[in-house]
Order: sequence, then structure tokens, then C-alpha cells
Amino acid sequence: MRRGPRISNVSALALAGALLLAGCAQDRLGAYGAGGRDEATVEALMRAADAKRAEGDHRAAATLYRSAHEADPEERPEPLVGLGWSLAALGAPQDAAEAFRAALAIDDDAGEALRGMGAALTAMGQPGLAAPYYEQARAVSPEDWRIDLGQGVALDLLGEHASAQTVYRAGLAKAPGEPDLASNLALSLALSGDPAAAIDQLAPIVRGPAADARHRQTLAMIHGLAGDREAARRLAQIDLSPREVEQNLAFYETLRRLEDPAQRLRAIRARAAE
Repeated sequence: MRRGPRISNVSALALAGALLLAGCAQDRLGAYGAGGRDEATVEALMRAADAKRAEGDHRAAATLYRSAHEADPEERPEPLVGLGWSLAALGAPQDAAEAFRAALAIDDDAGEALRGMGAALTAMGQPGLAAPYYEQARAVSPEDWRIDLGQGVALDLLGEHASAQTVYRAGLAKAPGEPDLASNLALSLALSGDPAAAIDQLAPIVRGPAADARHRQTLAMIHGLAGDREAARRLAQIDLSPREVEQNLAFYETLRRLEDPAQRLRAIRARAAE
């Protein structure tokens, strides 16, 4: 473990809205000014931040994690890691990367910070730089399937679909039936020209209780890529309005006309960002 400087400013712009939404939460937890910084305050802030993150209120969580970091007398990486994931969820990968780097300056074996750096770099359009972080994270937490999920995404973005599929399958060996892994594996198979295998992979998962709209719509997209418009429609209309279904079907036709798997994946990510 090595100590590093505190993070100075993880994007005032990204956190400004969070301060407005969660400004009163800190008052309820107590001040941490002169003479008030203690472990109990940090733990209270972390519990509140974790709860907000679990609720999906990432702006409030980011503010609370930052406060926990500033109040932390031991300079632990956990508040910065939580801050990084919250910023990533808010669509601020550069700020997330800064938080994860600050966590790694405190503890260069922080597995969640290593995985976070891989995810942030991938989201920043630099998947080639993510690999060493995922490898380090795997050395720290070899049974964490989320590392395989993140690294598989990075490999798919690099066009290395066979390698991505190997990584996804390794994750599924650790977490059998995990729908996010199965969904990404299926999409990778479809992008690499094997939609039949993709459908065989994902269809049983979609019929199971752990699947949600994301997994159903991924399968709809794969049917669309395979040219089965009616199967795509049946799945799409489970979660989408008639107008959205037609928009998606048109998008699938656009994807089919793109021969390069990398172009297809970029188009899918751009559509998801919209």
C-alpha cells in the first residue's frame, strides 16, 4: 500500500447538481469541521452514500462519498471508489477516472478501483488502455465476474470478439446464468457473424426470472441482425411503445447494412447513449 495526496477537485461541474440535491443530507449526519472528524462520521457518510447509490440517486451518492473522503482521517480508498462509480453512472468517465486514480494512489491493490479504471477508460473510448487494469483487478479478485464483463466489453470494442467471448465464458463459469454476461456474450457472437449461436445463448436467459428489459431488447436486436423482423418485434413490444418498436426495427435494418462489426458496435453504443 502507498499513500498519496487527497483528490483536489473531482469536477466541480459534475458535482454541482449533487450538492443541490443532497445538501441537507450532510447536516443530518453532523458536521465534520475542526475537532469533529472521526471514524463514526465517515461510516455514517459511507452508509448514506451506499444507500443513495443503491437507490440509483448517483448525484446524492457522489456528494456523500466526497464528503466521506474529505472527512476520512485514515485516507481509505473506499470513499473515492464509491465516488468514481457514482460519477461513472452520471456519464462523467473522465471525472470517474480521476477518482479511481486517487484511490489507487492510496492503495494500488484496490481491486474495485482497478476495475473502475478499466471501465472509465473504456467509456472514454480508450479500451486498449483498460487491459492492464482488468488484469491487475483479476489478480486481486480472481472470482469477481464483473471484471470479465468489463474486459469483455473492452475487447469487443477493439474488435477482438473471439477473445471477448472467451472472457465472457470465463465469467459465466464463475457466475452461471448471469444475465449481463450472457447478454454481452450473445451480442458479441452476433456481431462476429453467428446470430444463431447468439440466440441459443440468450433466449433461455431471457425466459428466466433474472432477465430484464435490457436483456430482452438485446435479444430483439440480435433477431433483427439475423433478419427475423417478426421475432424482433415480438420481443421489442414487451417493453416499448409501438412508436419505439418501429424505430428500433428501422435501426436493426441500419445495423444489418453495416458489414464491419466495429461499426455496428459503435452504432449500438451511440444509440444507447441517446
